[in-house]
Amino acid sequence: MKLNLKQLLTTSIVAIALAGCASSQTDQHIHLDVFENLVLEGQWHEQHGRTLDAIGSYMAALNSMEKAEIWQRVSALHIEMGEEFPAMAAFDRAIRTNPSFAPAYEDMGLLFLHWKQKDQALTSLEKALELDANLWRAHNAKGIILDLTGDHASAEKHFQTALQLNPGSADLLNNFGYSKFLTGQDEQAQALLLKAIEASASHEIAAANLAKVMARQGDYANAFNLLERNQTTATAYHDVGYIALLNSDWVRAEDYFSKAMHASPQYFDEAFRNRTAARNRLIGNGEGSFVARQGVAYPYCLGSGVTAC
Repeated sequence: MKLNLKQLLTTSIVAIALAGCASSQTDQHIHLDVFENLVLEGQWHEQHGRTLDAIGSYMAALNSMEKAEIWQRVSALHIEMGEEFPAMAAFDRAIRTNPSFAPAYEDMGLLFLHWKQKDQALTSLEKALELDANLWRAHNAKGIILDLTGDHASAEKHFQTALQLNPGSADLLNNFGYSKFLTGQDEQAQALLLKAIEASASHEIAAANLAKVMARQGDYANAFNLLERNQTTATAYHDVGYIALLNSDWVRAEDYFSKAMHASPQYFDEAFRNRTAARNRLIGNGEGSFVARQGVAYPYCLGSGVTAC
């Protein structure tokens, strides 16, 4: 059968198009293979503690094909290295790559909260929960923000939701317990903090918060013993003295601040000022403000790589 010119051209165009499709599919497979191999290489480096090499492999993979999940891995590795600004930039790239990727909004919110930028943190966390209501870290972080702003009732709901999603978490039990401490519910606070320590015997933040509860109840000796497990003797004396000061227990406060000063000159200035304030109030003089110890541990845990607990 003879083909006219029009049929010949049509046949040629179809053949070229099919060849182009086949070539395009081949290119896609090659790109996918390169991407997957580089991701596997990055995971291998991670498993062997080679963080910089892992970042290099992941970045090479992202040059081949952008995926929000891989940008998130790059962010996590930067945080592991203490490089928080590159981590934030990578979270931003993850969101640009996939605006519906909830974990990136969650992690961005946690980092903003770590930086004490509560408004930005809240915006990111609410977006994360809008996309996925089952992100326990987002609920936890939102609970912390609400606690810090004095909305303890709403904070409690988020801590409870987080615990339902991640039962038995020492970090969450600590945060919920500290929230109860802030509202004066010492018995509930103590019960939650004891559960946190049962879940993680080395949880220093929970131990410090439990000591605050004990000291506020006047159990200074046990509070001191609990603090001294994880802190220097001078630090433990100073922190118990500070709670006694807040309790208006001037005699005990003066005693513990004196012990802190003798135990270590590191606390001489803060302890001296607090002891002076306690002595003034003993004689009915209201002069002298209370001074919190520098470097006192943050009472909450974010449950992520940006915090120690």
